[in-house]
Amino acid sequence: MGTSSSQRHSQSEEPPKQQIKHMLKDLIRRIRPHWKLVSVAIVAVFLVAMIEFFIPQAVQYTIDVVIPEASISLLVSVFFAVVAGAAFLILFQFIGSFFMARVGQSALYDLRNDLYEHLQQSDVAYFDRTRTGDLMSRMTNDVNMLQQLLSSGLLSLITDIFIFFAISIYMFYVNWQLALFVLLTFPLLFYVTRKFSKRMRKAYGQVQASIGEMNNHLQDTFSGIRLVKSFAAERFEMNKFLKRNEQNRSANVQAAKNFSLFGPLVNAINYLGLAIVIAVGAWQTMAGEMTVGMIATFLLYLRLLQNPIRRVSRLMNTIQQAAAAYDRIQAVLSTKPAIVSKENAPALKLPTEKLHFDKCLFHTQMRSVPFTM
Repeated sequence: MGTSSSQRHSQSEEPPKQQIKHMLKDLIRRIRPHWKLVSVAIVAVFLVAMIEFFIPQAVQYTIDVVIPEASISLLVSVFFAVVAGAAFLILFQFIGSFFMARVGQSALYDLRNDLYEHLQQSDVAYFDRTRTGDLMSRMTNDVNMLQQLLSSGLLSLITDIFIFFAISIYMFYVNWQLALFVLLTFPLLFYVTRKFSKRMRKAYGQVQASIGEMNNHLQDTFSGIRLVKSFAAERFEMNKFLKRNEQNRSANVQAAKNFSLFGPLVNAINYLGLAIVIAVGAWQTMAGEMTVGMIATFLLYLRLLQNPIRRVSRLMNTIQQAAAAYDRIQAVLSTKPAIVSKENAPALKLPTEKLHFDKCLFHTQMRSVPFTM
């Protein structure tokens, strides 16, 4: 009935928060041995960014050159160029995603090994005060949260950085006044992102803790199922589970509330930038300062510029989940065993002599059995 767990102090209480930059530095340190795969993925991501950058140029060329000249041959050339670009885009996206997934799995393979080895070296008292279900949750669920960040989050971040700077430089080169108007919305976006990142990290920390509590309860109940049935305590244990399940539901609802509010706010700011481009761009086009193709290209680039910003909401969700999981993992890795070997302590030598037992009595049907170890 969970009697053993009542004597333990659960580690599901809020662990000390680590700075996100420390988490990223640790993850980068773990993926550094796989730098060849990372390099291939980054090159693929760079090519994806370049293809996405040049496709709007084809649109401007079509509007400003192909249509006025009514050239079928130029139109066919642009068509096949865009189709070829899309094909290469798919290829390079696959290469980047697959290679980063391999790197992420390798890094987290090492992290799980480190975590398990650390637990193996911990003293018995640590397991007396730490619940088994909580440790299982940190070994599995929390590490999986980091895997999501490594496999897709970092790749998206690298892609978005390339696209953001390439498009920003081009927009300032073509029309710095219009680009400046667009970028005026960014401080508001960064403020909203920073505000919600704190809320979401706290919410996901509570989600992870509630999962650990559920694992604790399930482990205690199933391992002591004979005791539960002996005392007819099924209803008692069910009520305890309902309470923990409700805590998990409430924590997830709170996290979903923050994320659901963050996404629309980001979209509203993005549409504000779109309205600015339409208004200022149309005014400059009517004044003869821009061509129709240029304003169409500017709108496409704005959408490409906003795609990374939209992905920031999803990426922020992933980062905060990973940060909450990383806090819980570090809480385990930072514990020190009660007994620590001194530095340069000599290793214990295993005895090489054989142990011989003769005329040993066991509580079996066999009597006086000689054997050698």
